[in-house]
Amino acid sequence: MRTATYSDKKLIIDILSASFDSNISVNAILPQDARRTSRIEALMAYAFEQCYASGKIFINHSDDGCALVLHSWQETTNLRSIWQSLQFVFRGPGLTMLPFILTRQKTIKEKYPHSRYVYLWFIGVSPSQQNQHKGAALLDTVIEHAAAVKHPILLETSMQRNVNWYERSGFDLYHTIEAPHQLYFLKKDAVI
Repeated sequence: MRTATYSDKKLIIDILSASFDSNISVNAILPQDARRTSRIEALMAYAFEQCYASGKIFINHSDDGCALVLHSWQETTNLRSIWQSLQFVFRGPGLTMLPFILTRQKTIKEKYPHSRYVYLWFIGVSPSQQNQHKGAALLDTVIEHAAAVKHPILLETSMQRNVNWYERSGFDLYHTIEAPHQLYFLKKDAVI
């Protein structure tokens, strides 16, 4: 596993766009129109920029899987982050979806049991390479990273099958909400 560089951005966008193409949560915040694919790419580009600035991005050595994490204690609001957010809104969901997204994000953040955490935003493997334990290796790297920085890991998933996968790695399901689909909140407490 390696830490991604900025030159990996296109590769990471491609991996995540393909692996999240049919994801319920991703598709809930994006209009399902002729621009859907470019909208997903805009979301992944936005996530890359945020995690590159305020977290870590891990990519496997075969360049077909990655994990994006945010460090809550490093998140900042500045002109660059505001510009990136505006670009995402216009290229991704559009202005009409903005109230829904803001309300959804507020509801999600209210459920976080910690103020300082490693947030696992996206973890994905190219569809043709899935079911080969590559995702598990990425998750192990994220767990090791969280242990090194001594903070818990938080995440949400809209996929019931993912809940069991995370639980096998020591995550606990601590909350669920309808957003409007079922959203499962998981955490793995810091190993100190």
